[in-house]
Amino acid sequence: MSAQAFARAGQSVLCGATWTTDAPFRETAEAIAARRRDGLLAVEMEAAALFSVGARAEVPVGCVLAISDTFEPGGERHRIDDDSLLQAAEAMGSAAVAALAG
Repeated sequence: MSAQAFARAGQSVLCGATWTTDAPFRETAEAIAARRRDGLLAVEMEAAALFSVGARAEVPVGCVLAISDTFEPGGERHRIDDDSLLQAAEAMGSAAVAALAG
């Protein structure tokens, strides 16, 4: 799926690398700052497992993430409200269906 599918659905996206970790809340302010300097866009916990299973099964895999929390440079965490998160999930689903339909 491409960013163009989201653009056609009226959604803005960022494309780039993420930091995958299997340890929630291990992200320190220093580690987050270092990943920002590396140019990473987000921290998530699922993509590495998806890509590993896909590689093992020889199945193409993609990952679309909705951001549920943001962090200020000092480490302060902000949770996205449930309605915004639901709207993002619905938009991702619609864009995915449109992209797969061709």
